[in-house]
Amino acid sequence: VVEAVASFLRLHHHCQIVSLGAGFDSLFFVAVKGRPNVRFFEVDFHHVVERKSDIIRHTPELLSVLVEPSFNGEKEIESKEYC
Repeated sequence: VVEAVASFLRLHHHCQIVSLGAGFDSLFFVAVKGRPNVRFFEVDFHHVVERKSDIIRHTPELLSVLVEPSFNGEKEIESKEYC
């Protein structure tokens, strides 16, 4: 999946990527980070989103990748390129 997304991004510099059933996948942090014209959306069950947001919030290495992160209470995280 990482290589497929990387190939896609080599051709499409302005795009949106939607990851359905993202779970605890790190695709954004591996393949998409540092691409300001790419918006990455993760969709999953509410309890999975809450747990992943908590992990990102409490892991400085992950949190530092996000540009201007904001938090919707304790449940969700969003930034200019990640939601």
